[in-house]
Amino acid sequence: MGRVSTKRLSAAAFARLMPWLINLDERRIEAARRAIVNNERQAIIAKEFGWTQQAVHNAVATVWGRFEKAREAGFNPDESAEDVITEDMGPASWTSVPESGGDRHFSGRLTKKSWTRFENGLADLDRDIVRVARMAVVDGSSMREIAAACEWTQKAVREATEQVWMHIVHLRQALFHTTPSAPAAADVPEGWVTLAVPPALVEQFRGQILAWRAAQTTPTAAPATRRRAREA
Repeated sequence: MGRVSTKRLSAAAFARLMPWLINLDERRIEAARRAIVNNERQAIIAKEFGWTQQAVHNAVATVWGRFEKAREAGFNPDESAEDVITEDMGPASWTSVPESGGDRHFSGRLTKKSWTRFENGLADLDRDIVRVARMAVVDGSSMREIAAACEWTQKAVREATEQVWMHIVHLRQALFHTTPSAPAAADVPEGWVTLAVPPALVEQFRGQILAWRAAQTTPTAAPATRRRAREA
């Protein structure tokens, strides 16, 4: 059946490693990701890619070599979003929009194209949580609309969206602050500008960031109560 790679990284850690994989072929990166993150057998990956198993092994070795260099430079694969405070975390929140009758919408937004850049890095989270957050961040649906469509409480929708947004901010921060060479403005994906906050505003938001973090539950846990109680 073929070998399974003994080298392992979480989906979030691999996504944050991407800046260190600059200039590597995208297929080589994807083959390595499936072996390192998804724990797929190299024979299966080789068959789908039309490669030899040795080619898959080499792709894994190349990516892992970049990971080792990144770790020497301070990259921490075990770092979680909760461990990092960044200037990006403060402003995104649920706010009422007058023209929508007071329905609350999430102020953090991404285009569909930008969202796809984060998807692999969110694979450690519950799929339903990610789906709900996408409805708020990409589709722009209101809290009430999402709760009704998914049969969740509005509180669960809020918690899920804020949890995913925190991870997105963490991944975004990795790209712009740990990459060996900062990307040019032309390389910044469309829609990411909504994540940025001028450094001068960091202290203004630090108090609410700390308060928000203190109120967070375990990041990978699904909301305790999702569905509204049904009447007998």
